[in-house]
Amino acid sequence: MTITEHTLDRALLYKLGGDFSFSCRREFNAAVERFCQGNKSVLLVDMRDVGFIDSAALGLIALANQTVRKINRRVALLRPQSYVRDILKMANMQHNVPVCETEEDAIKQCSLVGSA
Repeated sequence: MTITEHTLDRALLYKLGGDFSFSCRREFNAAVERFCQGNKSVLLVDMRDVGFIDSAALGLIALANQTVRKINRRVALLRPQSYVRDILKMANMQHNVPVCETEEDAIKQCSLVGSA
């Protein structure tokens, strides 16, 4: 899996590519740690180029969400392919982490959660 980092106004965007699985845990956890050390309020994970996700990756997303919430920040997932979206739905991931189609919608949803 590849992770490409892009800085936005209020968010840090990670574009993932390839299969998101247990073998990617170190790279993904290091990326989350870099986000936590920075000053952005939202971590956006763009999954449009992820063709496969396993249960370990679901756990990594859930753990990332818990980690960033502890420091009053938020995570959102962007543009998952249909297969990945189905897996996220089966895991009820959308109840904890917004799944959005645009960066703007994700930042807005994360801001609403933060003010609730």
